This record gives sequence, structure tokens and C-alpha cells, in this order.
Amino acid sequence: MGGCSRDPISDLDLADTQVYITNRSNAVDFRQFKTFSVVDSVTLIQNNGSGKILQSTDKAMLTRIIARMVQLGYEQVLPADNPDVGINVTINNRRYDYVVTQPIGSYWGGYYGGWGYGYPSYYTSYVQVSELFWVIDMLDFKHADPSRKQVDVVWNAQIRGEGVYEDALVNNMVDGIFDQSAYLRVN
Repeated sequence: MGGCSRDPISDLDLADTQVYITNRSNAVDFRQFKTFSVVDSVTLIQNNGSGKILQSTDKAMLTRIIARMVQLGYEQVLPADNPDVGINVTINNRRYDYVVTQPIGSYWGGYYGGWGYGYPSYYTSYVQVSELFWVIDMLDFKHADPSRKQVDVVWNAQIRGEGVYEDALVNNMVDGIFDQSAYLRVN
């Protein structure tokens, strides 16, 4: 019986590994916002800097975000039309390399009556960690204070896990963050 059941770790689909994290400003009533604008490309953050990107997955992400915002009752406008909120989309693609050294014991030689020098032996490993995840920010342009030269983030989402840059999974990912953020609905 156990041979035919799924292994809870190795048999995960890509979508099963994904985690959606959303945060909001508790001081904001999202019903006050009526219009929105979305960036025309995705910001790519890598170890060696950042830039703009617009590949098929990025286009799919932006298109689905627009569709969900409209579904929530927002009207899409151009940035020049002073939207109430703006949506920024970022893909983080970073790699970290570590060398880990751990003592795993020591050696005591048999010199001078059984006492000797202590030479610790070490285990050294090379670890490489890669992370690829989406960040979606909703910015409050309606209440922006030009004197501060800062715009408040009123909602934020992260999408983490395996397969986050797969075209076929974009709709599920975007739906996941908006489904757990029902308070974004305008009407």
C-alpha cells in the first residue's frame, strides 16, 4: 500500500512548492482607490545589478495582474493620467556561494606519556544557493507627499518556490496572491 502513495517531498508538482506571502497597510481602506497603472516592464534584480526585462513570462505576469485588478473593480489608466495606485513588479534572481568549515573532532598524538598536540580536523563544503522569486508592490500615488519624495507601499506580495518563472504557472501564481487579498476589492 505504501509503495503506490506519493512521497510528500519528492512527488510535489511545481505549483505545490509555491508560497504566496502578502502584506498590507492596516491603515488603508482600499475602496478609496479607483484607478491603477502597471509598469511596462519587470525589474530584474541579480547579483551584478538590476535592469528591465520583458520576456514572455514577464508579459504574462503583467497581463494577469492587470486582469485581476480590473476584476477587483479598478480602472486601468496611463501613468500620465495620475492613477490612484501603481503596481511595480520585480523578479529577484540571486545566487550566493558559501564555503562552510566545521570542526568534526580532533587528534591527540601519543607523545610524552599519552599527551600530545591537538590538531582539529575540519569538514569543508562549498554551498551554492540560488533564489528566484517575484515581488509585486502596490504604491499609493493618491496620497503621495511630494515634499517627502517618497511613495508609500500599501500592499506587497511575494511568490516563492519552484517554477516561479514558468509561463504555464503565472495565472495560478497571480490568482493565488489576489485570492488571499480579498480586501483589495474596490466594490
